Amino acid sequence: MRYIIIILVFLITAVLFLQSRVKVQHIEKPIFLQVDEVANHHSTIINTQIHTFYKPSKEQLFFLEKDYSAIWAHLNYLYQTNDVQKGKEYYTEDWFKMINLQYKKPLNTPIKRVDLQHNLHVLNWSFDGLVCNAIDSNVVLKTFINDKCIDSTIVTFAIALLFQGDHWRLEGVKYVH
Repeated sequence: MRYIIIILVFLITAVLFLQSRVKVQHIEKPIFLQVDEVANHHSTIINTQIHTFYKPSKEQLFFLEKDYSAIWAHLNYLYQTNDVQKGKEYYTEDWFKMINLQYKKPLNTPIKRVDLQHNLHVLNWSFDGLVCNAIDSNVVLKTFINDKCIDSTIVTFAIALLFQGDHWRLEGVKYVH
């Protein structure tokens, strides 16, 4: 019995010693627990009009506008820094693969793009609320270098969005005019 207790104490001591030698790795928080600083510092005006047979509820519309604003925050951030990793949770897998082909490494430039206003016309809303196709007309974009406005333009985009996970993701954007 004495030998069994000695062996048990030795095994417990060995396990505790080996556990203390294991390096603690930094575990990244899941996406839903992370604070999105880029989206939190972004504000824009989004006027939404619904032109579809299936209508989104007020709650769905609220989340669409909130996520759409965050998508534009990350597109502006991507335009400025070339950092595709920061906004990857707002892009579908295919869109993320496509932009990774074009953008190689982050950079820091004095160029900053700001979207001031959107007129979002929802043309197709799926019956299950997971797909949204829209025209974003009269998007007011301003480009700044060192806080000096060098360009202001009004453009129209066709947008495809998919609801994946816990928010809307960008599937495609096409410049209309």
